[in-house]
Amino acid sequence: MLGYEIEEMVGRKSVDFLSDASREYARKVTLPQFFRTGIMHIVAYDFVSADGELVPVLLSGMAEYDDQGRFVRSLAVMFDNSEAQRAAAQLRQQHRLDAIGSLVGGVSRQWFAGGRLAPDQTGGPA
Repeated sequence: MLGYEIEEMVGRKSVDFLSDASREYARKVTLPQFFRTGIMHIVAYDFVSADGELVPVLLSGMAEYDDQGRFVRSLAVMFDNSEAQRAAAQLRQQHRLDAIGSLVGGVSRQWFAGGRLAPDQTGGPA
């Protein structure tokens, strides 16, 4: 998903691969909550791929603690959210275009109904 070689990732923290904004959000908000509760449920992050592209992901995880309550390790699952974000952006664009079309259609109906323009013989504006 991110395109790194294993050697590039071993020994590094997962936050090292986050975008600056996601890293700040993780350090200030989600990681403190995760270490306090042991659960992270569907958090949106942007990871940086090996070629520098942002990869939007949804991440869920759970922590494992020892008998003394010390953090031992975690298990996380990431879902590449790129396709869903593209589809949502296309839908938003279509809704904007539909709204503009409705607005233009309504204005033109009001314009003609108000007598401001008289259609010519071909049905177009005079």
